[in-house]
Amino acid sequence: MTDTTTTTAKREALRNRPTAYELALIAPNGERFRLCYCRRLGRSAVWRITAAAAERIASRVGGLPVDLRAKSTGKGRAAGLELLDRKDTPTGWTIQPTGRTERDALTCGELPSA
Repeated sequence: MTDTTTTTAKREALRNRPTAYELALIAPNGERFRLCYCRRLGRSAVWRITAAAAERIASRVGGLPVDLRAKSTGKGRAAGLELLDRKDTPTGWTIQPTGRTERDALTCGELPSA
């Protein structure tokens, strides 16, 4: 299967499904990694997703323990998390919505997976 065929098949699979939004892990240098696509972007949803993906996040961030610490940033759809180290100082890594839907990401190119 070519990339175009795969993308078309993925877009067809999205038909008649609720909109999903892209959530990204953002490095201090601005590099972005796709954490997941989620239906809700509220603070509690972002916390749940972060807890569920703690091992993947820790392996990407490197040097952070699996028991990730974070503090909330923003409210509502702008909700995100800033990752902290064990001394509660910011690491520069954040988890934020990208503002793209899953369909947009498939059309324009997906971020590398975290």
